[in-house]
Amino acid sequence: AMACLAGAAEARVKLVEPGKVPKLDADEGLVAIVIDTTSSLADVRFRKDGAAFGAATIEGLNAGANPRLFVMPAGEYTFSRVTTFFNRYYRFNEDTELRFTVKPGVINYPGDLIARDTYTQWASFMLFNRGVQVMDWLETTHPALYAKYAFQYSGRYRDPFPALYAERRRASTLTLDQLGRGRKAPPPGELPIEITELWRASAIENADLNGRGDLMVQ
Repeated sequence: AMACLAGAAEARVKLVEPGKVPKLDADEGLVAIVIDTTSSLADVRFRKDGAAFGAATIEGLNAGANPRLFVMPAGEYTFSRVTTFFNRYYRFNEDTELRFTVKPGVINYPGDLIARDTYTQWASFMLFNRGVQVMDWLETTHPALYAKYAFQYSGRYRDPFPALYAERRRASTLTLDQLGRGRKAPPPGELPIEITELWRASAIENADLNGRGDLMVQ
C-alpha cells in the first residue's frame, strides 16, 4: 500500500502524488524522503524545530525502499520515531544525527533513512546519501518538478556531486535504462570448469575481480 501522511500533525506537510505539480509558497520547499527498511513499518514520524506538536507521520511502509516527495515549510527537522507492526517503537533524541534542513524553493534530500533489524532491540537507523538514485527516481516519477527545481543534498555534509550529475545528465542523450545497464549483473553463462572445482575451499585463500568484472584472480 502507498504510504500516506497522517496528521493532526503538520497541516502544511503535503504528500506530492506522481505527476502533480504543486505551487510552492515563498517559505516552502520540496523534500524527497526515502525509507529503506528490511521489514514493514507501521509509521515513521518526523517533526519541525524540535516542537512537541506539528509532527508528521508517514504510514504503511513496506519492506524495501519507499521513496516519497513532500511539500514542507522551510526549517530544521528531525526524524523522531519509528513504529513497527508489532507495536515496537523507537524514539530518537534531539541531538541525533537523524536531523535535516529544508530550504525553500528547491528539492531537498536529507539522505535515505536506513532501518535495519526493526523487529529486535538492536535495531539500527542512519541517514545514508544515495542522491543519484533519488535524482533518477525524481526524473522518472516527478519529471516536471525535477526539471523546475534544483536538487540539493541537505544532510550533515556538503555534497557537490548532485550538481555535477545534473549537469552531465542534461548534456547526455542516453536514457536512464541505458545509463543503468552497469547496475545489473550479466546473466550467468556456462563455466569452462565445474563450480565445485573453481571454489574448493581448501585451494582458495582469497579472490578478486578486475574492474570490468570479467576476470578473476585467486
